[in-house]
Amino acid sequence: MNRRIAAATLFLMPGLCNPQAVSTATPDGRVWIQRSNTFTQKVLYLEMKYAPEEGTRNGLDQFDTDVSVPTLANMFAENKEAALLAEEFEAQIKREKDPNVAEDLQILVHNERLSIRTDNYTENHRVRFRNPTSWVFSGLKMLLDDQMPPERRQAAVVRLKKYAGLVPGYRPLATAMMERTESKWPSLAWSTHHAANWKHSWREMRPL
Repeated sequence: MNRRIAAATLFLMPGLCNPQAVSTATPDGRVWIQRSNTFTQKVLYLEMKYAPEEGTRNGLDQFDTDVSVPTLANMFAENKEAALLAEEFEAQIKREKDPNVAEDLQILVHNERLSIRTDNYTENHRVRFRNPTSWVFSGLKMLLDDQMPPERRQAAVVRLKKYAGLVPGYRPLATAMMERTESKWPSLAWSTHHAANWKHSWREMRPL
């Protein structure tokens, strides 16, 4: 999930380590910004729950040993949680008295709904290419970067084992990706068959 929150919200990251520890006001006294940030944090945490590599990328060490599991079931689970979060925000909008917070909540709701529709459309109309090699490389590179503290680099071993399916409860990443792609073969074959028939019919109708 990167698609859920724009890069401008990344200034929230330092406070994400403890989402309960939110100060009552920003330095310039705009209390509404901190209130709005508490809702944005919920969206960011949902994204990182299913894409923990993003948590590592943004400096949150509690995600260092976790890995994404790109199964269809996880996509549905994430979107279900996103829909519930959108409903929570919509309920908050109805009772929100600060127009600035209400506006931010409307943006968050729109992003969540759009993200869910995008996932559903992509799943129904496209066969995505998923490269396990680049996925693993990216997930490990961020932990092995020279600027990463030595104590955090150790997490790369655990993450690699999970990618390889060597940790109980985890299947090889490549297997999960292969199964996700193969599940699309029937629809892909149908689309190819009808596309070929359409092309043949078009040639027959084309004037000489």
